[in-house]
Amino acid sequence: MGRSGQKARTGSPLISSAIFLAYAFIMGLAAAIAVSLAASADTQLGPMYLFSRVITSIVSFGLVYENGLLALGNFIGAGPTLKSLSWGRYYFHVLAPLTVFAGLDLASRAGSRWAASSPAWLIIGGITAAFVLFSAHHTFTDIQLFPHNDQGLLRYTFEHPKVTLSTKLAILLPVVWLSIVMVVLGCATAWVRRNDSSVWPAAFAGPLLCFVLCSQARGRKWVENLGEVLLMSSTVYLQHVLTASV
Repeated sequence: MGRSGQKARTGSPLISSAIFLAYAFIMGLAAAIAVSLAASADTQLGPMYLFSRVITSIVSFGLVYENGLLALGNFIGAGPTLKSLSWGRYYFHVLAPLTVFAGLDLASRAGSRWAASSPAWLIIGGITAAFVLFSAHHTFTDIQLFPHNDQGLLRYTFEHPKVTLSTKLAILLPVVWLSIVMVVLGCATAWVRRNDSSVWPAAFAGPLLCFVLCSQARGRKWVENLGEVLLMSSTVYLQHVLTASV
């Protein structure tokens, strides 16, 4: 681990910036599609249909913001400007768990009966809301940001030896919940559409790759964000494909 840590600390700033700039570009395309889908959503299909598309648009834009800021961090430099801009990353982070509603909507429209059931929406929705409130409370009251320069990447992060356990849990638990639920819902979508090659590969691979990459990132921010990009890109793609089949 010592060697890998040393390599990470001596990473190229230009390469890091290029990687995150590419992520921002991909998510920019995804966000544009997501906004288009939200704007053209048929309200007769129910409020959650529209809500899931609005949330997907917001979270996709959040990833554009985050990856763009990470790409520019070295050029902005440490100081009040980068620190102030970095708060936006955590505000979007608070809303990220709401992506499970997009997963529920996709699984429901794909034909999963349990995902379409009221108990599933109430239980998953209730736990998700609790995580969002828990994360929001600590984000707005407890979190402090500190400069962090690693892997050729300059950013402000909450990670610090003095950070309390409750603050760490407020940031990490909602992400773990989101990853697990999206894998389950992705598998459900892939199963009911297992004969549809335009649906099941993205439904299965997107959430699963996100879970694997994020859980194995080990401090490598580019790996973690790649997982997030794959998850949201596949979500937007599936909303497009399943909208056409509604």
